[in-house]
Amino acid sequence: MGRLEKIKGKTGESDEASFLKDIIAGRPVLAHPSRKGGFRLRYGRARNTGLAAIGLNPATMEILGFTAVGTQLKVELPGKGACVAPVDSIEGPTVKIGESVVRIDGVEEACHLKDKITEILDLGEILIDYGDFLENNHVLLPAAYSHEWWLAELERVSKKEALRFKRRMPTPEEAVFLSERYGVPLHPKYTFLWDDLSPEDKAFFAEFIVKNGNFNGKNLHIPHERRVKRILEDLLVPHRVKDGIIFVEDALPLLKCLNIESENGRLKANLAWFGSCINVRNKAPTSANGAS
Repeated sequence: MGRLEKIKGKTGESDEASFLKDIIAGRPVLAHPSRKGGFRLRYGRARNTGLAAIGLNPATMEILGFTAVGTQLKVELPGKGACVAPVDSIEGPTVKIGESVVRIDGVEEACHLKDKITEILDLGEILIDYGDFLENNHVLLPAAYSHEWWLAELERVSKKEALRFKRRMPTPEEAVFLSERYGVPLHPKYTFLWDDLSPEDKAFFAEFIVKNGNFNGKNLHIPHERRVKRILEDLLVPHRVKDGIIFVEDALPLLKCLNIESENGRLKANLAWFGSCINVRNKAPTSANGAS
């Protein structure tokens, strides 16, 4: 059952039923309604988007192949059609290339890698204007945590720090430092889909890393294990696999979210409670999938 299935539209039908019944035969369905892996809802508008004009990352457009500038889509949210426009400031898709997982935000990288993709794990963000929801009399739903949102929260506690990152992304170390010092949520670039992970999987994942992981202060190396590999893919953590070893670059935020610390080259944590020692927001509270 989709997360939005119980939300009723003007006609009394569920969003899912209304969305699917209007699909034109022969046109591709880009994702199932409200399912993990589809477009993640993000509110806002770029200079080339607005009412009935939604934004997709150009990398997503290139990988899907069908979507181009001006392509009309039937969208699940807020329930009518919209034209596609490229917006490179929102997140692109996360894909598998062989056993490795890569997030692609640039169109040049997408052109280079698209023929090597074995699976699309996530289509990235879809930018929808608030006015579309107002026009369609649709309830506002929780949206993805974004850089602008993070910046506004940082500015409330430190205008000086917020000014530093107004036009650039923090490094993994800077993001963790700001979260620990000022209590702001971890920057969305380093936030994974923790809310999609069960407590059992999270505990297993953290314990496996503590017992088997090797962290050099920047990158994490862990043995390949089927359940751990699936968890990394569910979280949308970029990683490489080579010779039976999983390599996670810039792994400090990942470890902090599992309450794992590194002391003298060894990983340590409270095995009775794998929580998070920093504030982490929901990265993908609402999927807003579209069909053309």
